[in-house]
Amino acid sequence: PAGKTGTAENEIYEQRDDGTFYKKADTNNLSLVGFAPYDDPEVAFAVIVPNLNSTRGDSINHKIGTGLMDLYFDMKEEQEDESEEE
Repeated sequence: PAGKTGTAENEIYEQRDDGTFYKKADTNNLSLVGFAPYDDPEVAFAVIVPNLNSTRGDSINHKIGTGLMDLYFDMKEEQEDESEEE
């Protein structure tokens, strides 16, 4: 597979009862776009993980992308195996 990640910093504001705003949190929006296989693509994907307020989740976009690719190729292999049995 091939992919490109991105991180966008984001500030979340809330409005007070008096109409003024205050910064509630600093967050990150994570993204990952990719395709596979690299040399002859047959599937493409995009992952967006908005408003993470912790650096502990900074690799969640990679985990989601890996899960998507694993699921796709597992399903493809199952379909090929079923076709061979017929």
